[in-house]
Amino acid sequence: ISVLTEILALHVKPGASVPSVQLIRGTTLPPLAGIDITTERMDKDIIVNGPTNSAKVVIRELQANNGIIHAIDDVLLP
Repeated sequence: ISVLTEILALHVKPGASVPSVQLIRGTTLPPLAGIDITTERMDKDIIVNGPTNSAKVVIRELQANNGIIHAIDDVLLP
């Protein structure tokens, strides 16, 4: 797998839409990459913790044809 494929796979949760209320509570998500990412609430922000770095959710609940998108302010890296 190329590094780009690994990076992209960290940003997709297959098979389910995850609403932001579930992210606020903190959860573990298994993305396509097979490496779990976790979420946590810090003050009013939702933080997504990847294997080597973290990102803040900046836009929540963008409805797409195949699920929900939550935009983050950084690229999660393997």
